[in-house]
Amino acid sequence: MNRFAIVLCVSILASPMLSLSARAGTQETTMSALSLERIELWPGGAPGAKGANEWDKPWMSIHRPEAGKANGAAMLVCPGGGYNCVVINHEGLHVAKWLNDSGVTAFVLTYRVKPKGYTPDTAFTDATRAMRHIRANAKQYGIDPGRIGMMGFSAGGHLTTRVATHFDAGDPSSTDAVERVSSRPDFILPIYAAVNRPKDPSFSITNTVPLSSVPPAFFAHTSADQTVDPTGALTFFNALRKEGVDAEFHCFGGYGPHGVGLADGDPNMGAWPSLAVAWMRRSGFFTSAQRVAVSGSVTIDGRPVDHGWVTLTPIGYDTAPSASALISGSKPSFEIAAKYGPVPGPYAVSVRELCRGTQLEPSLERSILHTSDRPGGAALRFVVQPSNNVLDIAIKTKE
Repeated sequence: MNRFAIVLCVSILASPMLSLSARAGTQETTMSALSLERIELWPGGAPGAKGANEWDKPWMSIHRPEAGKANGAAMLVCPGGGYNCVVINHEGLHVAKWLNDSGVTAFVLTYRVKPKGYTPDTAFTDATRAMRHIRANAKQYGIDPGRIGMMGFSAGGHLTTRVATHFDAGDPSSTDAVERVSSRPDFILPIYAAVNRPKDPSFSITNTVPLSSVPPAFFAHTSADQTVDPTGALTFFNALRKEGVDAEFHCFGGYGPHGVGLADGDPNMGAWPSLAVAWMRRSGFFTSAQRVAVSGSVTIDGRPVDHGWVTLTPIGYDTAPSASALISGSKPSFEIAAKYGPVPGPYAVSVRELCRGTQLEPSLERSILHTSDRPGGAALRFVVQPSNNVLDIAIKTKE
């Protein structure tokens, strides 16, 4: 854990109550100062609570995007702290505001920690309850119950992967409406996550659900991390990939120690938030519209493209995913499966030739971008329909 996180942990543990700042005397004072909306996970008392103090009451704060910007997606944010504290600022509240900028409603979890007599198993209980609560109250929060993600940092990343590998569909016979819904996140973002640390069995992940049912995942780490080796997260990523789960992994060279949060000040590690937004959007988590397949062909001056891309970029709405297909070989046809396709609506179309002529012929000519079907012609556009999308593109480089 980096020095900032350690100092914050000491401040929290030294206080008689879990506080959101080192200066605040009580959690209520800080909450009021920050105008945070508090959601207690068990208003009548949490299971296994050792008392009625603030640290015995797991809770979330909710952070909403600006009016008109919400896209219906939500994220449960789990700050790190080694299960010894909750690093609430740069791994929690600041992350929530970053998510809000992309239209995502954020819920920052304050779970129970070891110095107050609780084990990581208790934190898992709290996080599982938080996922159920968000889904059960999705309509109230204005979010889509099928687009609720979960992300965590360090120990919070371990907590995220544990919920993603130990979820259940809920108890339909429960008298508690929250307990009747699924605890499965729809997508996860473990960030420098503590996963399967050999020296600490409490961080081991032994899944109770098939790995093939684990939600899509985005990982970010750094090889300079001396606190949490990226090998554990990489092993988990490879296991998901083997089972056909969509996953993306980024490990940033020697840049950035452990506990960097959004890494705002580093030009390398600081790229992970924008990569995460691109992944969420491309994966379709920013829209409830159904993705559809597109097939077609591309010719340039009557010949097939030897090696290139056809790309569809949404026009006028930044929540829709883009879609693309690699064109290679003697056939001009391409196909984008629905899983990776666009959603209904207008799209700009571009074709990029990576090679002209065969790939085996030496050439210094770089890629050529085509955004219209002829010189001076109108930009290529395609309105994606709910079904039967066939896009045939015939480009002429001369009038």
